[in-house]
Amino acid sequence: MATQRKNKRKTWLWVGLSVLVVAVVLGVVAAAHGNTTKFEPSQLAKVERGDIARSVVATGKVQPITKVEVKSKASGIVTRLDTDINAHVHQGQVLAQLDQQEILDQVAAQKAQARRRRIKRPRR
Repeated sequence: MATQRKNKRKTWLWVGLSVLVVAVVLGVVAAAHGNTTKFEPSQLAKVERGDIARSVVATGKVQPITKVEVKSKASGIVTRLDTDINAHVHQGQVLAQLDQQEILDQVAAQKAQARRRRIKRPRR
């Protein structure tokens, strides 16, 4: 009985090795015959070492992480701009200056009206 078991083991070992050898041979033959792709000469190039420059063209919408609306209490023509796009700013920092001529004219007109009112006021 012990010898029969040993013989069965040897038989299975030889069968397994035979199947493995046949599979390897078939794989090599299939790989050799399956790689018959022919390239056109225009698709071939000589290998060179160098930098690769790539660009990606895509469509989409760029949105900021945070959006801040800057508003002024006064309107007018900007005469001086003290900051740039994407610059970091601090609270209280002057960002721009408006043309002051119009507002100075309005102040002068208001002062003149105030003086006229004081002059027209009857004395008691």
